[in-house]
Amino acid sequence: MRFVLATALVLALVAATCNAAITKDQVTSLPGWDKALPSKHYSGYLPVGNGKGFLHYWFIESEKNPSTAPVVVWLNGGPGSSSLVGLLTENGQFQTNDNSLDEHGNITLLYNPYSWSTIANMLYVEQPKGVGFSYCAEGVDCVNTDESVGEEFADFLDGFFNGFSEYKKNDFYITGESYAGIYIPEILKAVDARGNLNLKGAAIGDGCIGNEVSTCGFQNQADRIAVEFYYGHGMYPQTLYPKIKDACGNFTKETQQCRAALSEMNRKIGNFDIYNVYDQCGSDQVTVSDIYRQLREAREFTTTGSQAFAVHPQLQKGVAGALNDYACGAEKVMGMWLSKPDVQKALHVDHQGRQQYRRTAADLRPLYKTLAQKYRILIYSGSVDACVPYWGSEEWTRELGFPEKEAWRPWTSPSSDEPNQEIQAGYVTTYNAGQHNFTFLTVSGAGHLVPQHKPAQALTMFKRFLNNQPF
Repeated sequence: MRFVLATALVLALVAATCNAAITKDQVTSLPGWDKALPSKHYSGYLPVGNGKGFLHYWFIESEKNPSTAPVVVWLNGGPGSSSLVGLLTENGQFQTNDNSLDEHGNITLLYNPYSWSTIANMLYVEQPKGVGFSYCAEGVDCVNTDESVGEEFADFLDGFFNGFSEYKKNDFYITGESYAGIYIPEILKAVDARGNLNLKGAAIGDGCIGNEVSTCGFQNQADRIAVEFYYGHGMYPQTLYPKIKDACGNFTKETQQCRAALSEMNRKIGNFDIYNVYDQCGSDQVTVSDIYRQLREAREFTTTGSQAFAVHPQLQKGVAGALNDYACGAEKVMGMWLSKPDVQKALHVDHQGRQQYRRTAADLRPLYKTLAQKYRILIYSGSVDACVPYWGSEEWTRELGFPEKEAWRPWTSPSSDEPNQEIQAGYVTTYNAGQHNFTFLTVSGAGHLVPQHKPAQALTMFKRFLNNQPF
């Protein structure tokens, strides 16, 4: 009987998706915002995996020409981080932070003038199943792998574009950060195989490329990248660098001498925010050895659903803020707002997820190389992100072996302080991947959450990427 009811529910949801998704999912108002919404919003659930799971999405139409603007997915990483983190603290139409709170604890949503929805139709999806407000069907073991993410997200997109069929002809992109560097190529592979969308490319910030390589492998090569990053940022003395190199060699194996040298490095570095080494909010002061010890154990993560959203393991303390750049408290206030019953009612959500995640993708560089020859791909990094440092991302993008189309150079962007003044925003290298550009770009002064730390530069980057313009 339970299976029959579950099947009926799936069929009903699919039918609703095809015929009335816009009507039933439209968000007409949001607590904390007392004016008309700047553009149309939709929030609801779509089934994936033959009804095994239901993914929560929040779709925000572009503020300019939504009928012709591209449709862009945004995904946070983790695994287990809600993409509402991106919406409400990074590039969404509204933001939360300490400035949202008054002395009585009331929360006001803050309009984000650098929202990516100013130029694109933005689709934020809490995935995989069991993350955030997304959930699994009753009686289903809520287990995800890197490969299942791709197929089930392709299911989600089929349902979404059935319900919002007027957007199926629009250019389509997938963007995200951190562990989304693993999600996105798996999704691109699945979408490419189905061949039913106007897929143009992907942009990935501070991204992982596999669970056994580079920084996110949390092995010896992650230590090698960290040594170079911290040395380049002047976080330990010059005299220690050759000592580490002598003790660790090429970091191919772990030795007692190497561990001792790295321990000395960590002591001299001290405490800092691994997501932004210049952060001063003070809510996530940890050592790199602490972080790597917590994550190195890992081939499986579990989120319990004890909050209305699940964040990346390194963000559990609610890190936000940066040196003189942006307000603290972004995720703290986000959690407060999303836990309000009237907010959940406005967003049509009534579940809190619980999932198990198995990190199964070892090395995705060969897949990246294949995809880059079919789609336009941008890899970008915040220059002060110590979680997935630019040093490692520059290395692996170069070592894919594509010929340089344009060598490393500065790129510029309007400043958030002086919109009519161009400032140096970072550095960019462009490779020729056949029919498409493959690009590596840094954003100076940004940490792991580039759109939060440097919103004006992030919007410029995003706009030029969508328009296939030089950076």
